Formats: sequence, structure tokens, C-alpha cells
Amino acid sequence: MRPSVRKVDVALLGGGPAGSATALALARHGGFSIALLERSSYDNVRVGETLPPEVRFLLQSLGGWDQFVRHVPCASPGIRCVWGEKDVHDSNSIFNPYGTSWHIDRGRFDAMLARTAENSGTYLFTGASRTSCSEGKSGDWEICSKLGGKQFIVHAKLLVDATGRASMLARKRGARRILYDHLVGVVVFLSVREGSALGDSTFVEAVEDGWWYSALLPNSRAVVAHMTDADLNARGHNRPLEYWQSQLSKTIHTKALINRCALDSGPHIFAADSSKLNTPLGKNWLAAGDAAMAFDPLSSQGVYKALESGIRAARAIREHFDGDTGALRRYVREVDDTFDQYRVMRNKYYGMERRWPRSTFWRRRLS
Repeated sequence: MRPSVRKVDVALLGGGPAGSATALALARHGGFSIALLERSSYDNVRVGETLPPEVRFLLQSLGGWDQFVRHVPCASPGIRCVWGEKDVHDSNSIFNPYGTSWHIDRGRFDAMLARTAENSGTYLFTGASRTSCSEGKSGDWEICSKLGGKQFIVHAKLLVDATGRASMLARKRGARRILYDHLVGVVVFLSVREGSALGDSTFVEAVEDGWWYSALLPNSRAVVAHMTDADLNARGHNRPLEYWQSQLSKTIHTKALINRCALDSGPHIFAADSSKLNTPLGKNWLAAGDAAMAFDPLSSQGVYKALESGIRAARAIREHFDGDTGALRRYVREVDDTFDQYRVMRNKYYGMERRWPRSTFWRRRLS
């Protein structure tokens, strides 16, 4: 069978927040043909469930706020944390001009953004298995994929890598991933029973070998994650659930909060390192979102920064196509500046926790 062929100005690899935000920002300004390729059908497990109040401004600018509200996210008054001392500290968002924080079903959120992009004119391909990606004779990109067992080809003038920490395109084009730590999240999803002590706030609790966070999600579910270094977690790789439970038993507050919850799925292990590409830009391609730079979940900024990165990438692409030869280089400087600012804040917050001076996890973050 002959493969179907489509020609576009911009193709985006990865239908997460960064890819969809780039597509939406380009579509809202008009004049671009866009293809968004997502390997999954949004039925896989995804993490990153907390959104800060400021996300409202970004979603409104992308035309996705009304759809977001219709998906009934859980409003959250802020964060409760045990960090640097044994007492619980409350950080309330009541005075934030953008309102409350939010807890989301991440799969539904990502799918909602992608469908919003599709409704704005983007060609959306879900369940797309990318088999090859190469530069054509004319300098354009040729992306060959399979969809439902049938091959299709997308020709694009510019390609955006929005494949998350994998940075699949960038790495194949010679870019290197710079890791600043090896943090992982050991994540469990729970069903919340009546009488649970788990409140609306995100709860963060530091422990000797890392830290925990928990949050109430839509549809009476909860997420509970143990954040630690990959080598420290490796001790429990043969019995992941038992190991997760043994680590949970060492907490004071988290285990009490989820006492009346039942296991739904997990543990699932996700990379949560602070990392960036040595360069998010190449010939006719750029990286956005986690593919360009990734943040520690402690910041609760992962999805927000991915959306912001997509918006910035779209602006750079528009200016580039308009003939501004410095637009893409300015984007690179923005990525570098954003990550430098983030590292300062990351070091500050980890530096506040000094209760376990002999802990390998905490010593690594104080050096």
C-alpha cells in the first residue's frame, strides 16, 4: 500500500504539554501548517499532577482554559510540607492573584491539550510509531511513521523535539544530555476511601533517604511518590512494592494521610532528574519542554515550564520564518537563563534541609 503523505511547516514529536503548547501557540497566530505526532493514545501512566495558580494565564493565552475547567480538576489551596524541621508548614495560595493550585489527571490533561490543538487546525496523529526521521534532499525533514498498521510520511520545514527527557531527536543529532543528579520517583496510585485523612493540599515530607509527596486527584484517586536517587532505590528493584511500603513506614505524616487508601497501580518508576541538553538547537530543529531542560518535581513547575517553553519555542519559530536570523539563538539563551535561575532556587530549597548530615541523598545536594 502506498503511504499517505502530508506536508507541513512544523512537525512536533511528542504530544505532551510542550508539544501541544507549541502547536497551539503557532495555530493561534495563524499562517502555519502543523503536525503533532504522539506515540501513545494517552492511555499510558503519566506523572506531574500539580499545577501552580499561574498556569491559568498560560492556558488562557493558549485558548485551553475553558476545556481545562470542564475536565474538573481538583482545586488545591497550596502545599503543606515537613521540610527543614519536624513541624508541618503551610504555604497557602489564597492570596495569589491567579487563585488556587490544581491537581490533575495527567493523562486526561495531556489528551485535552492535544485535542484542543487539533481543534485549532493542527494535524494530530496519536498512536504514531515513528520509524525514521531524516533530512530530505531539499533540506526539509521526512518523518516516516506507522498509524494503525499503515505507514504515513510527514514532510516538515522545521522539527521540534518534545519527547521529554528522552530527547530522542536531539540525541540522534549529536546533542548531549547533562545530568545534575539521578533523582527518580517511585510512584503509586491509590483509590481513596471514605474517611481518608488526605486533604486537598499537596503534601511534601522530607525523610533521610529523600522525600515524599502526595496529592488528591480527580475521581477519588491519589498519587504518592517516594523521591530518591536511582542507586538508592536499586536496593528494592526485585520487590518494588514491598520496598516502597518499607520506605513509607519510615515516614511520620505521609503514612497516616493514606491510611485509608487502597492500591490502584504501581509502583511505577520515572526519571525526575534535573537535566538539560548541551544545546537545544540544530539545523532545522529545536527542543522544547523537558527535552530541552527538565526540573525536579520539588519545584511543582514541570508542566508549567513545559507550557511556557512551548510558547517561547512557537514565538522563536514564528520570528525565524519571518526572517529574523537571531530568533532561534535568542530561544537558546532563554533556555539557558531559565535553567540557571532554576538551579539557584533548587540549591536554596535543598539547602534548607540539614537534619540528616550523614545521609548520602542529602550530602549530594549540599555539595
